[in-house]
Amino acid sequence: FKEPLHPIIAMLYSEIFKQLNQYAKEKGRLPYHVQFIMDEFANMCYLREFDYLIAGSRHRNMDFTLLIQSISQLKAKFPDTWKIILDCCDIKIFLGASSHETLNYFCNLIKQNITINDLKTMNMSDCIVFTHKTSGILCDKYILEEHPDYQNVIKVNN
Repeated sequence: FKEPLHPIIAMLYSEIFKQLNQYAKEKGRLPYHVQFIMDEFANMCYLREFDYLIAGSRHRNMDFTLLIQSISQLKAKFPDTWKIILDCCDIKIFLGASSHETLNYFCNLIKQNITINDLKTMNMSDCIVFTHKTSGILCDKYILEEHPDYQNVIKVNN
């Protein structure tokens, strides 16, 4: 979204979160699982008190999938709470990076004899999945185009 729209988008998100949280407080939790997939999270509008929201969302039947390009972007957007936000993400998937800070962050998560250069030169078809119970599992990236139903996806041209 273009930056001039950020205040409006932030108000929209804020109202959605407020309504869902209010309903969940009254009923104990949401009756249906709500999944927020927030691509380019660190480049979108600033969301006030997002650290509180993400920390308290799971027991209300809400989850967040945050997609970021680098740790530096997240730190720039949320300078005081970026660590809390990352800590509340139980699953982290490393697809590759060029930023030293991001490479260092994931290198420290692995807790094995791996260097930043190993991550930087990782095969493009690989990814590393981290859960709160693992220190990284090397996996193949899923190739969407190989899914049997991919031809049914409508392609939209700009």
